[in-house]
Formats: sequence, C-alpha cells, structure tokens
Amino acid sequence: MRDTSTRRRSTLWLALAGLTTLASAAGATLAPGCATLGGTAGEPEGLPHNGTGPFRDLSVAETNVRSPSGAAIAIAGVTFDSAMVASDGSLFYAAAMALPRSMPDAGMPDDAGVPSDAGVPTDAGMGAPDAGGSTRRYGEPDWTTHAARAISRSPATAAMGLDHVTQNPAFAAGTTILSASQPWEGGYVSDPWAVIRGDGSVLLYYAAEGGIGVATGASVSGPFTGGASPVIAAGATTPRRPSVIDTHLLTGASHPFLMYYEDGGRILVAGSSDGLAWSPIGTVSLTPMPARDDRDGDEVEVGGPGAIVVTSPAQRSFVRLYYESRRSNGETLVTLAAAPEGATFEAFGRPVVEARDRRFPSAYEIDDRISFLYTWGPDGPGTSDATTFVGIAPGGVRLVPEM
Repeated sequence: MRDTSTRRRSTLWLALAGLTTLASAAGATLAPGCATLGGTAGEPEGLPHNGTGPFRDLSVAETNVRSPSGAAIAIAGVTFDSAMVASDGSLFYAAAMALPRSMPDAGMPDDAGVPSDAGVPTDAGMGAPDAGGSTRRYGEPDWTTHAARAISRSPATAAMGLDHVTQNPAFAAGTTILSASQPWEGGYVSDPWAVIRGDGSVLLYYAAEGGIGVATGASVSGPFTGGASPVIAAGATTPRRPSVIDTHLLTGASHPFLMYYEDGGRILVAGSSDGLAWSPIGTVSLTPMPARDDRDGDEVEVGGPGAIVVTSPAQRSFVRLYYESRRSNGETLVTLAAAPEGATFEAFGRPVVEARDRRFPSAYEIDDRISFLYTWGPDGPGTSDATTFVGIAPGGVRLVPEM
C-alpha cells in the first residue's frame, strides 16, 4: 500500500480537451460537499480532478492496442475473465485459450453419427468440463468451451504501468503464475487480486469452485503457492471477485485487512489481521442505484467489487469501492461508493462508465486527480469473447505523444 509521504506523481504528458461537455455531465453526477465521492469541482470549467469518474475508454491511439477500442490487452484466441492492476503497476489477469471446436465424425452405423467426443468440450487435458462454466452470469463467456482458466501477470512497461515513450497504458501478454492445483479449486482459478506487502512479497487472492483462496509469493513474479483450502468457503452459492485492501491509512478501520467479495448477488466484507486468516463481517450496505429512465431497469443485484484506498490533497484517506449494479433488464452498470473507514458507504448514485455491459471494475490511481479504471467486457458486438478495457478520469484528459 502506498504511503502518502512517498506517493508517486504522474509524469504523464497530458492535454486537457473537450472539457465543456464533460464538465456538465460531471456536475450532474457529483453530490455537493461530498468529500469522499467528488468534493468541490476544480478547474478548468468545474471539472472534478479527483479521478472518481465518469471514465471514458481510451482510444486506440492512446493504448496502441488495435482492437477493440479501449482494450488494455489483447491476445489472439484468448478470452479474459477479471483483471486488476497492482500497486507496482503490473496487470494480474485470469484468462483461458479457446478450445478447437469438435467436429462430428462421419457416423459409423453403430454410433448414428454421434460426435467423437459426445460434443462435450474438455478443459486443459483433464477430460472434464471446466467447473467454472457451470453457472453463467450476465453475459459471461461459456467457459466450458475454453481450457481451464489460469492467472497471469503482465509487468508494467514503466512506473505506474505506463510506457512514457509510447504513452501506452496497456499491457503485453503475461506469464502464467498460478494454475489450479488443489482439489477444492475444481480445475480453474480466476478473479486475481494482488496485495504487495512492504517486503515485496505478495498475497494473491483468487476465486475457484470451492470459494476464495490466497496464494503466496516471494515477489510479483512468483513462484506462487496456492492455498490448501479456501479462506472463504463456498456454501449454497459460490463467492468470487475478492478485492482486498490494507487499511493502515484509514481511521477507524476494524481490521488491518478488509476483503470485499461477491456472493449471491450481494457484496460481503471480511476482516483479517494478517491477510491469511479471514473472518466474515457481514453484508456491505449499499443504497440501490436508481434508474435514470426506463432504459436502465431497476437494480436487482450488486457484485464484482474493486476497492482502492486513496488519500485526498487534505491528507484524508478513504475507500473507494467500484462495483456492478445489475439491472432488471439484464444489463450491468458500473458505479461507486466510498467510506472513510471501509464500512459505512455513501453511494455515488450514478454510473461511472458509459458502457452497459462492463464488469469487475478495478481502479488505479495515478495521482490525486487522475485515475485509470480497468473493466471486463465483450470484445465486440455479438461475440462470446471478452477482454480487459481501460478508461481514464477525468474524461477530458487526453494522452498525447511526447514532444
């Protein structure tokens, strides 16, 4: 966790453009006097400079990833699950390679043309469907048609995950650092969330069939050893998307570590003294985000939390919790809540991402006015593949080449 005395300042080459349009939108979404959610709008033209949102997808010119626009990473044949950027600026992501489609054989008289593998795609050589595909959620890819999901890490190209030569906040393909190896994992691992400790060692939280686990590594490059049992076990429903914060900068936090995670259409919180043993605390109370019009639908679930501890220019630290608001019409909107101690949250009440099919938000603070937000979404209309996108706030900021 970054201490305020050593917080890195952005050396981004930036151009502020298109502010008039964004300023009017931001003014409609920020609650006056709410220090944790936006505070007083700044210059120029009333644009809030604290990086809460709304976020706009970066363009192809800004990411140097050819397709789709806004993609932070793209690997041929690979479908992504969730991702996050750790405090060292590296991307931890879960993904799987699509399997070749099975073709029916010519049909011997005794098998009546049954496909040679009975039409059941298998995972990475294990001879059984990927257990992670047993429950489909809100546009999630069909993981039974992919190899078993594993977790990879792509190192930052420069400090804070930004290549200052090409102005590229995106990432190249990474190296697999954790694959399923324990019986409770059910053949796949996903939803990575890395916490880098002061000595450089890493706690890597992840989700699998049997719940949420934690792997340990001596450094961000590993090797990582998965947990022999889950730290949050699955019950009637399967918990996923762990998001963990170190609370030493917060005033009034109940534990040194807090974990926010999704289970059964709710966001729950657990506490820990060492990041390894966890005790459930309860459900995070979040005021439902109201529908702006008939197109929004009503909020029926929340999930996919992504938490970050930030410190204001006044040296006040608090938690920003980005999360999914799932609507009655099947769409998903990404929104935000904040809490000074990580427990009592004030809801933003509006979407912070324009797209209506994004999930798994994870913020990365550049400085106290500029943030990136990484989200999951389909990589094109009508496709079952997905990738990780990157947005920037304030949306009027443009990445431009060095001169």
